[in-house]
Amino acid sequence: AFRAAAQDFQNIEVVAINDLLDPEYLVRRYKYFL
Repeated sequence: AFRAAAQDFQNIEVVAINDLLDPEYLVRRYKYFL
């Protein structure tokens, strides 16, 4: 999927978080600490 997106769409930004923590904790962490 990533290869197809990178080849077919020039203005696409792929964003992902690969973490085993609780998603709600991650939301708070990134909201208040970035």
